[in-house]
Amino acid sequence: PINPTGKLGEWVTGMMHLRVVTVNHSGLPWIGFAFELQEIRGEPSTFHDGLSFDQRQTHSENVGVRPFASVERHFEPYPDLIGQRVRTEQNAELLDAMEPYAEGDFAEAAKALQPYVDRHPREVEARFHLAVSLLGSGQPYDAELQLDFVEQDPRRVFRDETEWYSLLCLVCSGQRDRAVAGAKKLAGRKDHRYSGAAARLLKDLEGA
Repeated sequence: PINPTGKLGEWVTGMMHLRVVTVNHSGLPWIGFAFELQEIRGEPSTFHDGLSFDQRQTHSENVGVRPFASVERHFEPYPDLIGQRVRTEQNAELLDAMEPYAEGDFAEAAKALQPYVDRHPREVEARFHLAVSLLGSGQPYDAELQLDFVEQDPRRVFRDETEWYSLLCLVCSGQRDRAVAGAKKLAGRKDHRYSGAAARLLKDLEGA
């Protein structure tokens, strides 16, 4: 094993430089990238702050990485506020369905949340998290459909969030012109929660 500060004779005291160059010829900005460095081969890395490794670990026998001060992505999952609820007989099914979401496994979260939403179509919060899960697992058209349902809710609980994630659905599905128009609209609404994020997205779209 390599340990740059390890004891001679017990560790290889050096550094290994690994460089992977990936070129984006799609004409669209990055919002996701299916590449993963695995700490243990065959075991998926967790989703946290931008690197493939779980940077919250302070010690690992397998690999160490110095975390970035900040990592900016266009897609970030909406915070899991459901999982913080006190577990009861009434919400146990939803809490179980949200467990993959909290772990960053959006494909499994979508599979778990879909039947729950089918049985409880009026639970807009669960449907919204389903939409984010679908988008996070690369299913923008299905995500956009769920966001349309959320948007129709008269309470408009997730108004800003729905508009932002719908915009990301356009980008993810390759609808560049609509995405540019949508990003301009959101960026111009200074009272919008995602105005700044939309401005950054617009910059990338126009520079692509």
